Amino acid sequence: DIPVNVSRNFKFLGAPIGNKTFCTDFFVEKRLKPVSKMIAELPGLEDAQVGLKILGRCLGIGQFMYNLRTIRPDWLHDCLQGSDDLIKRGFEDLIGIGLSDQSWDQASLSLRKGGVGLRRCSKHAAAAYLSSRVSTSKLCGAIDLEFVWDATDDSLEYARGLFNDNVDEPDHLPPDYL
Repeated sequence: DIPVNVSRNFKFLGAPIGNKTFCTDFFVEKRLKPVSKMIAELPGLEDAQVGLKILGRCLGIGQFMYNLRTIRPDWLHDCLQGSDDLIKRGFEDLIGIGLSDQSWDQASLSLRKGGVGLRRCSKHAAAAYLSSRVSTSKLCGAIDLEFVWDATDDSLEYARGLFNDNVDEPDHLPPDYL
């Protein structure tokens, strides 16, 4: 017997498919909560530098990136700030001091730009989502000849606006790009 899911909410290849509540609950339960528990253990490490590497490479944005590509950023708005706050608190616990907003802005820059490289989910979510949608649209059309992106779906316009808010004007995406 094949189970039938009539809720239209399901997980496929590690990505939640369904309504906003299902997708955000998935992000909180499967990403934020487990990562939060692991980040809480970092200050117990003997070497803060090791903790920083683990935070940046294993427990930072990399833990969230797949879902940033697959869940609409307008649905994740509050979760994105929560993930940024989680990473910031983990960093503060490692270095033993609280950070001002300006200090956190600098810490979230790449190493090349004088930061620590702790990237913010809120800054990268739109680019991740847009690149995923754009790069998979032809494949979706090849798999299903009747495939079209939902014309009433405003997630692309929201993501485009969020992307433009986070890049310099010469790099803005025009309205007709998507």
